[in-house]
Amino acid sequence: TLSGTQVLTVDGPVVIVVSGDFLITNTAKIHITTTGSLRVHVGGDLTINGNGIANDTKRPKNLVVISTTNPYDTFGMDTNTAFYGVIYTPVSSLTINKSQTIYGAIVAKAVTFNASPVIHYDLSLRSTFIEGFDTPFAVSDWRETVNGI
Repeated sequence: TLSGTQVLTVDGPVVIVVSGDFLITNTAKIHITTTGSLRVHVGGDLTINGNGIANDTKRPKNLVVISTTNPYDTFGMDTNTAFYGVIYTPVSSLTINKSQTIYGAIVAKAVTFNASPVIHYDLSLRSTFIEGFDTPFAVSDWRETVNGI
């Protein structure tokens, strides 16, 4: 848990494995410098609030959040900080509560938007190797619903 005004600075290749919940709250944040990369394996719930994760590389492949273990976990983002990264949670749902800009890719069981985020799919992810994934990220299905219909 990062809370209050805590800042975790990532200035190189870092892998964090969390067996429980991973939380960023209040005005806390993770700061990935221009020479950093971060892969987070989450075993529980994920909450990216506060000032979120600032990825100075602006390369989505340099921030990967993975959860493949528990279909009952909840993932949520409630930050205005632009997200440059990949969220891979094929067994869990993701809720985005603010109108932030997302650069990269999202793979989730379901995604709920409680705001109007702007999403930019990063085409370079089609040919990017990310350790732990058999295939690169490519859009295979897109369904847009209006008022749940």
